[in-house]
Amino acid sequence: MADDILAKIFAERGYIEDFHRVMANKDPELLELYLKLWDNVFKHGHLDEKTASLVRYGVICALSIPAGLDHGIDLAKKAGATEEEILDVIKIASLFSGNATLIPAFNMAKKKFDLGGQ
Repeated sequence: MADDILAKIFAERGYIEDFHRVMANKDPELLELYLKLWDNVFKHGHLDEKTASLVRYGVICALSIPAGLDHGIDLAKKAGATEEEILDVIKIASLFSGNATLIPAFNMAKKKFDLGGQ
């Protein structure tokens, strides 16, 4: 059961977080409930996929979630967000949470978009 859940997550998102693995091994029922909530929010909401991915990335930036900073850009790009839109989201998030947001998010953007030259 745990392997099936993890395979589903990877197929849908293209990544598996460590917390997914822990939940799959220790409490697969909780992970199933979490995934149902995720699907309800992201698949049945009123925002289009691109807008939802940009909002999600703004929250991830504000919280400075390392893995999310990486995967979030990929998901936003996959949903059609441009480099400029993603950078705007980082700037907006940093207005509310400061350099703790700006620095790691721009560092990740540099890596993902090959920004800033050297």
